[in-house]
Amino acid sequence: MGLGGLLLLAVVGLLIYLSIDYVRLAAAASTLNKIYPNPIGWVVLTTIVALLSGLFFGLGLRSGHRENPEISPRP
Repeated sequence: MGLGGLLLLAVVGLLIYLSIDYVRLAAAASTLNKIYPNPIGWVVLTTIVALLSGLFFGLGLRSGHRENPEISPRP
């Protein structure tokens, strides 16, 4: 669950970076003489990290505390 939370924070950071990057891209697009790198690689990376964070977070929630049947048997 901790890994999922860390990956979720990484996704938030990448999305903030992408929002700034798109503002720069829009400014660069306004002048046709500038060459600006395509940020699609960051979008793909953010998507992959978001999917992994959801997977690990979900696995962490599912593997929470469980009762041991040998210690507390059910009636």
